[in-house]
Amino acid sequence: MKEIAAIMLLGIAFVTWRDVAAWLFPVDYERYIRSERWKRKASAARRSAGYRCHDCHTVGRPLDVHHKTYVRLGYEWWFDLVVLCRWCHRRRHGHL
Repeated sequence: MKEIAAIMLLGIAFVTWRDVAAWLFPVDYERYIRSERWKRKASAARRSAGYRCHDCHTVGRPLDVHHKTYVRLGYEWWFDLVVLCRWCHRRRHGHL
């Protein structure tokens, strides 16, 4: 429960069940990204974004779904994710 106290000190006014689940049941990133659950979530994010990159707005390139935060990994809200083309995704991670 130290995490909840730390978050309250940072000024966050509420904690959701997703936040609590992420603290109680941490998810291994590599295993999760290969899971059917993530594939369904990523597919829904691409569809919701109109198969368009958020940063450069192109259509037709391979699209990745980027985590803006890993705080709720495995229990993400839609606003924790952003759809990016591979080039923009690499740029976000500083690989370009």
